[in-house]
Amino acid sequence: MTMPSELNKSRFVFSITISLAALLSVSVAMPAMAAEYFVATNGSDSNKGSIDKPLNSIQTAADKMQPGDTTFIRGGNYFEQVNLSRVKGTKDKPYRFKSYQDEKVTLDGTIAIKQKWQKHSGNIYKTTLIQPIWQLFVNDKSMTSARWPNGNWYDGSIWDKTKSMMWPEKGRGKLGTHFNKELSSLDFDLTDGIIVVNSGSFKTYQTKITKHQAGDDHFSFNTDGVKSHFSFKKSGVSRHGYFLEGKLGLLDEENEWFFDRKTKQLYLWAENGVNPESLTIRGKVQSYAVNIKHSAHIHFQGINFFATTFNVNRSSFITVEDSELMFPSYSKRMLGNNAPIEVTKMLVKKEQTLANNQLKNCKIAYTDGPAIEMNGTGNRVENCYMHDIDYSCTYKGGYTLNMVNAKELVFRRNTIHTTG
Repeated sequence: MTMPSELNKSRFVFSITISLAALLSVSVAMPAMAAEYFVATNGSDSNKGSIDKPLNSIQTAADKMQPGDTTFIRGGNYFEQVNLSRVKGTKDKPYRFKSYQDEKVTLDGTIAIKQKWQKHSGNIYKTTLIQPIWQLFVNDKSMTSARWPNGNWYDGSIWDKTKSMMWPEKGRGKLGTHFNKELSSLDFDLTDGIIVVNSGSFKTYQTKITKHQAGDDHFSFNTDGVKSHFSFKKSGVSRHGYFLEGKLGLLDEENEWFFDRKTKQLYLWAENGVNPESLTIRGKVQSYAVNIKHSAHIHFQGINFFATTFNVNRSSFITVEDSELMFPSYSKRMLGNNAPIEVTKMLVKKEQTLANNQLKNCKIAYTDGPAIEMNGTGNRVENCYMHDIDYSCTYKGGYTLNMVNAKELVFRRNTIHTTG
């Protein structure tokens, strides 16, 4: 016969066992709490990433994240490249990267140029760089690559074809050779320079000048690949507007610059001809601050880009919102590189692929190349402001917004002006 005290003890042990089992089952069923990481310019990547002990790089935070986690980025400029490969969140648990409490966060694609300068000639100064640059900024304003005819951002002349482009003389030229009497006033050789030609709507190309002598009224250029891409009417080449870049001799007015890729010498005619040592000068050395590939459900909010941008490749459900992209893309013609411009992209594998990528409440301004390229189905561009876009039109012939392969696109409440 079981004694009452022994029976009570047995019931007590059984009750504890049931309670522990229930508690364990609840803890297993409950989802893990989403983590928060903090990044700051004065942080350290050896820190744990709390608000009191922030990390220093966004990449380090990204490497720690799991679906549903958020990285808060404190105010400041960050020069780094964030690579997100096979990072896959879900609809309910996306990866989030956000500016902390609306602090201004900028991913910066430039380096400071603080070398001593010496006078080259007239109002032109020069210095020697350690690494090549392909865009120059003075007090956060883009200088104009030395060119002929002249044209710049600030008086709008770069958009005025009657001022910033030249048309070959009628009846004299042909494909590959242009004649203009104005050329005879140039006292330097254009050989190895670059010509950018607009031969018609959505028909623009850039190529190398192969033959010219100082004082000549004509020059020849490489036509490889040109005939296969563009048609030429009976009017010949007289309607093929063009401009020239890539030669020091073209530097002939203030706010123009030139970089000699062989000697690594940088030349600048600053405003009012001042010594550049008194100015804040930076050079573009990066195309992409954020590379995303084979990923899904990633959200960027309040992250700005200066002289750099993002490249989304074979990825879906990527959102960028409340961001400002200033000077995000620029040609590498200054380096003698005629490859396609590395522009802002949100791409999937092919036109029929579900994309659902979004650009919302963003500003994109001052680009060489389109403001953005998208493809796939179900994308959205909403409430964005874009201006001064694609001045050379050399990317795929010239699309201010390249979305020709974006089916079921929602494009609404956007403002666009001043485009190539």
